[in-house]
Amino acid sequence: MDTSQQIDSTRLDLVALIKIFRKWKKHLLITGIVAIVLGFVITMPFIMPPQFESTVILYPSNLIPYSTESPTETMLQLLESDDIKDRLINTFDLYNHYRIDTTAKFPRTKMYNLLNDQIFITRTAFESVEISVLDEDPKVAAHMCDTIVSYLDWKARSLQRLKTKEVLTIFENQTKSKKLEIDSLELRLMDIRANYGILDFKTQSKEISKLCIKVEL
Repeated sequence: MDTSQQIDSTRLDLVALIKIFRKWKKHLLITGIVAIVLGFVITMPFIMPPQFESTVILYPSNLIPYSTESPTETMLQLLESDDIKDRLINTFDLYNHYRIDTTAKFPRTKMYNLLNDQIFITRTAFESVEISVLDEDPKVAAHMCDTIVSYLDWKARSLQRLKTKEVLTIFENQTKSKKLEIDSLELRLMDIRANYGILDFKTQSKEISKLCIKVEL
């Protein structure tokens, strides 16, 4: 196709487009006006209140990882735990705050889904974790952000105490087992001494030492 044919084709396309626009111009104009009005009305504060964002970035410097997980992965799992979500819900009375009907079906599921829309927990490229909270009240958003951090510390300390208690229990059980083993061996040794007339080595050693001292004197 040469240049003149391309120009003619372009003109035909423009002419067809202009004809379509003239034919449907009223419908297109009405649709555009309606879209603008709806967009303006929907964004009005009394229909869609503005959302304020509060953000904090955490570095897992003092967090002890479990098994083969990295400290960042451990932090993400703790932040996503139901314990922290439930404490946050109770502290801020979020059922009332988000206007969720507790008498309706599955209110807890609705609450968790809404929290996923209002709270964002993401891993950054620098092995840190970013927490962002959206809310209609900027003070509530900031307070919720700080509270999540404090609840993370609480959850981490709780798990650490639990792990320490488990290790202590294992150590105590091992100590008791060894003591029982030693007691059993001592009983067997005493039985052998009684049956075969074997003297107590410690007592015998003391008596021999006393005799040696007397001889030297």
